[in-house]
Amino acid sequence: MDSLSKVTTALEALGSKRTGNDWNCPGPTHGNGDRRPSLGVSQGRRGVVLNCSAGCTPEQVLAELGLEWADLFDEPPEHRQEVARYPYTDEDGTVLYWKIRYEPKFFRLQRADGTWGLGDCRRVLYNLPAIITAVKQGWPVWITEGERDADHLGRMGIAATSNHDGASGKWKNEYTAFFKGAEVVIVADRDEPGVRHALDIRAALSGKAASVRIVQSKTTGKGDDISDHLHAGYGLDDLVPYRQKTGKYVPVDWYEAFSSQPAEEDWLFPPLIEAGTLNVLFGLPGVGKSLLVLDMILEILRDGKRVAVFDEENTVRDVVERLKKFGVYDPASLENLSWFSFPQLPALDTPEGGEHLTGIIDDCKPDMVVLDTTTRMVAGEENSASTWLQLYRNSLVPMKQRNIAVLRLDHQGKDASKGQRGSSAKDGDVDTIWRLKFADGGMLALEREKSRSGHGEDWILVERLQDPLRHVFKELDHFPVTPSIRKWADNFDRWDVPRDAGRPTLRAKIQELGEDKVSTTLLAMVAKYRKGLQ
Repeated sequence: MDSLSKVTTALEALGSKRTGNDWNCPGPTHGNGDRRPSLGVSQGRRGVVLNCSAGCTPEQVLAELGLEWADLFDEPPEHRQEVARYPYTDEDGTVLYWKIRYEPKFFRLQRADGTWGLGDCRRVLYNLPAIITAVKQGWPVWITEGERDADHLGRMGIAATSNHDGASGKWKNEYTAFFKGAEVVIVADRDEPGVRHALDIRAALSGKAASVRIVQSKTTGKGDDISDHLHAGYGLDDLVPYRQKTGKYVPVDWYEAFSSQPAEEDWLFPPLIEAGTLNVLFGLPGVGKSLLVLDMILEILRDGKRVAVFDEENTVRDVVERLKKFGVYDPASLENLSWFSFPQLPALDTPEGGEHLTGIIDDCKPDMVVLDTTTRMVAGEENSASTWLQLYRNSLVPMKQRNIAVLRLDHQGKDASKGQRGSSAKDGDVDTIWRLKFADGGMLALEREKSRSGHGEDWILVERLQDPLRHVFKELDHFPVTPSIRKWADNFDRWDVPRDAGRPTLRAKIQELGEDKVSTTLLAMVAKYRKGLQ
């Protein structure tokens, strides 16, 4: 029987139906059956080609059909040479079939009567009689991914087995019965299929075997197995327990938590950014957000800290030009600055984007990450709460877990009273929100609209100086008194508002009089000024 007929016969035996060149795929991704034929079966130049449009791999399809890779070819290529023949026997040691290994690496299955392929031949475990004896005697039994590894352990006096289709095949229910009450050690190859196969076996043996543990080679090459481990000179005691990456479910140690609290606030850039916090800076286009942040970054670098910037706004030429305006001409001073200009990351509100960002961060190890501009880095709708919840979950949580401060830059919406542009959910998961705006006397003002910690100031005046470009942060006690400040101070005196009144009282008074268009920054400066006149 030629290879194409062998495959189609196996499909028909499983009840698969054909439409043109497509068949109902028996692969494991079709839990409810393959309602529309998705498996393409065709004759290629060297053998049968299998292609499942729903994602099943050829190995998975072959495993369901009870076939091997070799069954896709009429004959193995002439240049391959047989190097090993592994017998698969029943409980009494009678050979049912052979798995033949060729070099270059290639496998074929042959029944005891010389027929290629397994057909309806019973599938069994390798070294089955030895496994049965070991379980009866209470000896540990080992499961490997291949016969070579099982033989390697067998030469050391260890009962070891494998299934003939390795990681590409399914662990069959009938295999599990042989391990009832046994102590089982599964050796997972160091690759994704090997680990998945080991986990599947552990799940099948759970509750049947007395104990099941998974170990891996101490060598860390991709695909390394027990043979690689032993050839490297390691012993069985050196095997590494497999740790499934499911997160760190460790409760808080309250004694450590209280003893490790800092004596004072841990500022990365006082008084705006605390270490390990999530922050937003927004404002109207042209107010100078990027310039202010670049100045902050340079100050953080001078403190020996590291910063990573993901910039979807400025070219490298733009950034260098601005750096020179700040007096930076030495590239060596920027060694701790990782700047990614138009990085084209996957959207950060997706798991893939979060994984890319986290991978880069783990390489750079920054103390602060800057995202400029955040709305350009997400795929979801700007006005959808889901977009910002997914951004937090996929990309911002890993930063917070690593105690990395994040500064998101964004634009102000058309309605200034509603803050930054987009859904209000953008504000939900951040620690601090700053609005940058123009103030009187050619100054800038930073207005803090949200603070979880309450540390620092709610209002900061900023003076932008030139040649070199820099920003000077001023206490509100030392701001320049402009005509507008004096005018409003006189108004409140005239309205008999006490001079020790704070900003909320002043705001309530002007709303009462219908003059509520006064900026919050100006009111804060007026309140400070009037208190100084007492």
